[in-house]
Amino acid sequence: SGFLPELTWLGVLWKPFINNLWWNLNSFDVGASFAGEVKDPERVFPKAMFMSVAMIAASYILPLLAAIGAADSDQQDWNAGYFTTAATDIAGPWLGAWLIFAAAVSN
Repeated sequence: SGFLPELTWLGVLWKPFINNLWWNLNSFDVGASFAGEVKDPERVFPKAMFMSVAMIAASYILPLLAAIGAADSDQQDWNAGYFTTAATDIAGPWLGAWLIFAAAVSN
């Protein structure tokens, strides 16, 4: 549990939520290191940042919406690892295995 208390507000566990946000949006500051290599960075960088945040959000929201809509489960079922279970139930063992493989490679 660590030295920080488990803060909950509006049903959200904030410590893991903030950790996830930091982890997933990490390295956006590295783009500034390449500003000298980009033509017209004042125009390109804000556009690229907006597009990357939109793609990150879509890569989380779209599969989650598809799984929630296709899986016949209750909210209590959605604990650690249930996304793989839902994928296996929806499309078969191949999708569950692919999801585990993709998660392992991406981490």
